[in-house]
Amino acid sequence: MRWLILFFWCGIAFAQGFPSKPLKLVTPFPPGGSADVIARLAAQKLSENMNQPVVVDNRGGAGGLTGTEYAAKQPPDGYTLVLITGAYPVQAAMLKQMPFDPLADVVMVSMLTSYPFVISVRPDSSFRTLGDLIATAKAHPGKLNYPSSGIGTVHHLSGELLNSMAGIEMVHVPFRGGASPLTEVLGGRVDLLLEAMTLSIGQIQSGKLRALAVTSRERWKALP
Repeated sequence: MRWLILFFWCGIAFAQGFPSKPLKLVTPFPPGGSADVIARLAAQKLSENMNQPVVVDNRGGAGGLTGTEYAAKQPPDGYTLVLITGAYPVQAAMLKQMPFDPLADVVMVSMLTSYPFVISVRPDSSFRTLGDLIATAKAHPGKLNYPSSGIGTVHHLSGELLNSMAGIEMVHVPFRGGASPLTEVLGGRVDLLLEAMTLSIGQIQSGKLRALAVTSRERWKALP
């Protein structure tokens, strides 16, 4: 998964002395999720480097599209940025019509980070390995469920990719925002979690979740 900061204008010319006032970094997901964590870290560093406050503005909804549309329609003066995820190109490909042009209306500034997703379960789960989970899912189609932060998000598509590759049928349960899926798993209301390393690693290291697999090609150092 990659998190990006985008400026939503093309051909902008910055005035001398930019920035001369606080900037806004729109995060198209509610507080508490992995996007929010990355946004606040980025805002702190940007503020230090630009000598201006950078305010994180959480605007969740529609799998990230609500906040992204808001940012795209702000004045092209350089003071509004938006953090987007790997769901952005997915939405552009899946939706028949976007409320803005996802190619012509945006300019990428930088990729912030790239990290894998982790498939994890509660410590009281009977699943010790990914193979255990897949075997149960094959024996009982539709019994297991997994949460996501919304339809069409990377969480959702990761779950469906696992369904397709493993030949299983897990039920998708969408929530609004990145924090809810984690809460639902910890509360025992859903069976497993497919979540970014940044959000799940703390719960895994504290023993509140058990990691079964990561989506990287190689083993992750934090989860040997």
